[in-house]
Amino acid sequence: MPRLISHGILVLSLSHTSYSSPSLCWSRPDCVDRLESHPKDARAWGELGFYGGGVVGSRHFSPKDCELRALELDPSIAAFWYNLGVIGGGRTEGRWYSEKACFQRALGLDPKDANAWDELGAVGGGRVKGREHSPRNCFEKALMLDPHHAGAWYNLGLRGGGLVAGLGYSTPEQCYAKAGKGRDRKLEMDLASLPDSVKKEDFRNVALELLVGNLNLDFREQMTELFHLCHPASAECLENGKAQSVYWHGELARKLSEAPSMVSAIVLQGVILELQKPQNSNTSFSSGLLRQAVCMAQARWARSERRLATDKAPHAFDDPCDETAPTRLWSMEPAVNRGEGHRMGCALAAGTMLAASVSLIFILRTRPKLESYQRLPQTDWEFLDTEGGARAGAVQEVLELQDHHLLTPLQRFQTCQCFPGL
Repeated sequence: MPRLISHGILVLSLSHTSYSSPSLCWSRPDCVDRLESHPKDARAWGELGFYGGGVVGSRHFSPKDCELRALELDPSIAAFWYNLGVIGGGRTEGRWYSEKACFQRALGLDPKDANAWDELGAVGGGRVKGREHSPRNCFEKALMLDPHHAGAWYNLGLRGGGLVAGLGYSTPEQCYAKAGKGRDRKLEMDLASLPDSVKKEDFRNVALELLVGNLNLDFREQMTELFHLCHPASAECLENGKAQSVYWHGELARKLSEAPSMVSAIVLQGVILELQKPQNSNTSFSSGLLRQAVCMAQARWARSERRLATDKAPHAFDDPCDETAPTRLWSMEPAVNRGEGHRMGCALAAGTMLAASVSLIFILRTRPKLESYQRLPQTDWEFLDTEGGARAGAVQEVLELQDHHLLTPLQRFQTCQCFPGL
């Protein structure tokens, strides 16, 4: 996977304050169709960059190509500058714009952009409208604009805390806890913004690609690396998380070209943010943890009141996020959160199995041996179809019966024994 130079934890933006009108398209094909008929639509170019780029007029445009094209058409949109900074900067207006320069340009156009303040702080801070801002000051300004901004809280925690809205957060743990709440809030808002046309199948297809499909092994490897970079917390965690978001968003857009790309972006956002969440010191990466991260967005979307009111979709047996799907009783995966309760449960289970084994051995040893079954009397019309001596013996037994050999009902009941010796 290519290493992208970036520091945030959010994917490309379509929701800046200067760019808050409804989206023109919800997938790459929508944007391509729009640009085929309106090739000078700056917003459509910007959104195509968000969806990973695509082929327009027989030419392929990368995400950076799309953002540069959008800026050529309308350089007054702060979101385009922000997106260009997120993907490493680029050349436009006759000069090269670095990441920092892109974020400074975005803030010059929209100083209320919390995302841009967070990114500017991550690259070391800088001058905005004639005033220098330190990294800590950038994060504090981002949190003044958006008190739930997860990235700014995380970055502030990496620098030991700070002052937000007159309140002091003096420990990293306080900041990381606020970052976790911010992540959850943003995910809920993004899920609520999805159109009614989104179906459970869209989430299922993304989960299948990431957990079962051809992308599975590479995805697991990269998420394992991210998990280890984030525990304990580090600046590399944010950098790698951003690179993973952009890269896998493009891969999913390529594999699932007809699916709403916003669904892929939200699922990946849930994965990255869940793996970046502070964990117990004894938590290890496992398939179960990865599945939980991949399925988190789908589970929350399915529980929403709007979704429950309109859910008519049939049950899909191949959905890796279906909690009712059969699971293995035993697993070789390491347990997550192996605490005192986990060890006590294992000890109780082992003790129960041992007691059951001893009881079974005792019963088998003390049980009396079974007697052989008694041979049932035969009538003269019930001829045994056997061979040799057995046949002759059976005939002799029939001949030895008394003339009134027909058995009464009581005799039949006493003679036909199901349990020997009774």
